[in-house]
Amino acid sequence: MSNSGIILIDGNDSQVHLTGAWYLLTADDPDTTAWQDGTLNGINGATASFTFAFSGSQVAVYGTLRGQNYTLETPTESTYNIDNVFLQDYVAPQVTVDQNKVSFFDSGDIGAGNHSLSVTITSATGNFPYYLDFLTVVPPPPPVTTSPTPPTPPQTTSTLPTFQPPTQSSTSPPAQIETSVSPGTPNSVPPFSKPPTSESLQPASAESSTSTLPPQPGNSTTTIVENGTSVVVQIAPSSTVSSSISSLTPPLAPVQNNSTVPRIEVGPIVGGVVGGVVVLIAALVLFFFCRRHKKSGNLRDNNVVDFVGGKHFLLNYVLSCLFNDVLK
Repeated sequence: MSNSGIILIDGNDSQVHLTGAWYLLTADDPDTTAWQDGTLNGINGATASFTFAFSGSQVAVYGTLRGQNYTLETPTESTYNIDNVFLQDYVAPQVTVDQNKVSFFDSGDIGAGNHSLSVTITSATGNFPYYLDFLTVVPPPPPVTTSPTPPTPPQTTSTLPTFQPPTQSSTSPPAQIETSVSPGTPNSVPPFSKPPTSESLQPASAESSTSTLPPQPGNSTTTIVENGTSVVVQIAPSSTVSSSISSLTPPLAPVQNNSTVPRIEVGPIVGGVVGGVVVLIAALVLFFFCRRHKKSGNLRDNNVVDFVGGKHFLLNYVLSCLFNDVLK
């Protein structure tokens, strides 16, 4: 049996090997007796021994001393060995009354492990026998159980693809499209298939143009910026959509074809030359006309007609000259 971790082994247990003329004493009432399990193993001579193999770190031997009213010349004596090493010689004291559970031997800490105890009775008599009651053993500490370390999962290294930025073209895109669409409404604008040519350009005087696009569901507004020209496309739920094109900057000049020879407009040049000649001739005629009327002073004095009442001399003079020529 065990108490507080200490194991108790009765002297009559099979683990205790007795050698010699041992006898067994049994208590009349095992429940009230002080003997362990109500039994004692006794020996009256010096030719007895016992051994005990155990696993632990400490062992002790307990017995009973018989009380006597007189003193014996030869007391009970015993020797104790652990693993064939002598540790102690015990001489029992003489007592007048019986004493139970007396410690005959205590090994102390001998280290946890498997050990062997051997006891030899060197002196015992019928009046003062050697009584073995029980042994105690301090068991070794329980083995430390450690949970196995889980294997380290293999480390996987993943290589992310290197981001390649899109290559920028040396030429700017023909158009930038900014589209704002009402929530939940799809929008699509037909892409431009080719850049405008000289035949499709509008003259400089054109301010806006209206074109009809295929019907689109929902409402959306699309702004197209192309070479400085803003195109605002309003897509309505109806089947016909109008787009208003407003010119923000002067229109591009028509693309000249290198295969054609440039023409020189001669009409404006001829008109300018003819106009200049006419102005020059008119100036000369007016000069000679005025000079002629200046010399003919008498005629001028007699025939001058005051058309404007003398307030504007120069205008009156010119009109008079013309009137006199008509009279002539």
